[in-house]
Amino acid sequence: MIEFHERLDYLAKQLRQLLEADAIRYREWPPENTAHLRNAAGVYHFFRIDNEAKTSLYVGKATVSTAGWSLYKRMAQHFQPSQRNALAGLLARTQKITGLEAVESLRKQNVFVQWLCIPEDEGQSAVASFENFAKSVLQPKYTKE
Repeated sequence: MIEFHERLDYLAKQLRQLLEADAIRYREWPPENTAHLRNAAGVYHFFRIDNEAKTSLYVGKATVSTAGWSLYKRMAQHFQPSQRNALAGLLARTQKITGLEAVESLRKQNVFVQWLCIPEDEGQSAVASFENFAKSVLQPKYTKE
């Protein structure tokens, strides 16, 4: 069994990897090559940059399932105006605007998404543990608990 401090070090290392990962602008979704995301599990992070200040907006996770879920499919939901529990839907509710207006607002802002793929052999609990750790540290504005 991994000691607590070793687990904390491992999660902190993963968080550094996520925060150092390449990011793409919200308005540039999807990335050019999505093949690696279509069969991947992992954690993703939406953030906004204003005057060099970085604000965490949403942290989420995805696992691979026989129903077709993957990191790509889960992240793609955040670009669809109809998804009430994704970033655009949560923004729409807090700002009292439509989902489409929320997507357009996000496209106009300096909003980015970055992700970290987590090997399937680490299991779903590893993905969930890292997501919870990232949420607790980053305190994203729109992620529901």
